[in-house]
Amino acid sequence: MESLSFRQRLRAATDPLHRQLEATPFFVALAGGTAPEKEEAAADLRSYAGHLEAMRIIYRALETLRPAPVPFPLPALDEDLAFLGERLPLPGAGGHAPVARVRAQLLAHHLRVLAHRDSRALLGAAYVLEGAGLGARILHPRAVDLLTDSTGDAPGSVGGSRSRVRAASGGRAGGASWLAALASRGTVAWQGVLQELEAAEGDPALEEEITGVARDTFGHLASVARALHPLQDVPERDREGLVVRELNPLAGVHPVPREAEVLDAALRAGERSWAAWPYYEARYGERGRAFTRSDSAWLVTLASLPRERALEQILWLADLLSHRGMPRMLMEEHLRVLHEELSVVEGGEDAWDLLLRAADLLEGRRLAVLSDREIEGVERRFRARVPAEVTRRLPGAGRLLAAALADEADGLPAAVEALETWLANPDLFPEAWVAEVERTIRAVRRRLLTRA
Repeated sequence: MESLSFRQRLRAATDPLHRQLEATPFFVALAGGTAPEKEEAAADLRSYAGHLEAMRIIYRALETLRPAPVPFPLPALDEDLAFLGERLPLPGAGGHAPVARVRAQLLAHHLRVLAHRDSRALLGAAYVLEGAGLGARILHPRAVDLLTDSTGDAPGSVGGSRSRVRAASGGRAGGASWLAALASRGTVAWQGVLQELEAAEGDPALEEEITGVARDTFGHLASVARALHPLQDVPERDREGLVVRELNPLAGVHPVPREAEVLDAALRAGERSWAAWPYYEARYGERGRAFTRSDSAWLVTLASLPRERALEQILWLADLLSHRGMPRMLMEEHLRVLHEELSVVEGGEDAWDLLLRAADLLEGRRLAVLSDREIEGVERRFRARVPAEVTRRLPGAGRLLAAALADEADGLPAAVEALETWLANPDLFPEAWVAEVERTIRAVRRRLLTRA
């Protein structure tokens, strides 16, 4: 019996999820299911607008991380949303479909995380999203039905009569330009994806990773679609709770930014901080990544508070995290990254200046105990005395130890123990590494005692 190719195995592994996505109420309705009552039409047009908002977030992320030989027609998405914006009530800060929008942001976040880990795995997402683009030929005329009624000039409802008049020549209705452009985009990019799948064949680990990413992408898309029809909306007063639950179900309810662009910047900052410090993933895993998302979103909101109160809140979080194994130096660096990401958002750098002031305050406390030169010296000595394979897996451990010791000397008695508990665990690290962790702690403590 002839064995299946990787492409065939991938299709078999993802086909049930593909069918689940097509069976979501939004796509059933868009593809020509039962038309809702007339009074529900406006809400359904909002569902379609929410779908376009979500696709803009997701396809922009993939296009940035993995440019296609034929670019996605993203300007058409902007055109469609501008067209719909003239016919729908102004959306809130969360967009026309706030739940779907946050879920789309999380998929974009997931893709950026994958790019940091192994960009080859993004082929799984490209397989799904390029394949979805091929289905635009089917969905485009259905979208035109949605956007035109019997006179061709008023919006209708998802799943309405297929005999409705097309709104523009060539069937390109206003609001359906994205699907029309996808339908006419051709198959060059899709053929490229298939060639890459052939090239990946024979590498079991890579095949497994690509398959996992494809399955995850289908799952995320279905989650977005389930929020679209019937439209999952929430009162403005409940938006913060919604966003926090989507970012991190364990975080409780706390303020988060309402503007999608600001939330995106917070998520990007978290991704950059995690990429800079493999320690995060090694110790805290996906649970820690979820708290990075929610904590970053909360930190952004502090910029609107009075200066002293905001600084107090930031220092409180930095102290709390230090007692959980994350020296304040990590918060200091994260605040600077957060400021960089936010500086490109409308409002400019000055709107987020408080984050830099907090980073400067943390830096001043650290430098009052240990200079950057001393911390780098601890790092060099530590790296020279431990197994190279471990330092490659967990770079910067010496810096973390020195920073925790600086926190301890500045009044955080549990800072070193919280780090040492994990970093000197003989079940996780070789004997030489554990011994050097303990030697480094003793040496730096002695040095600091002589200065007291």
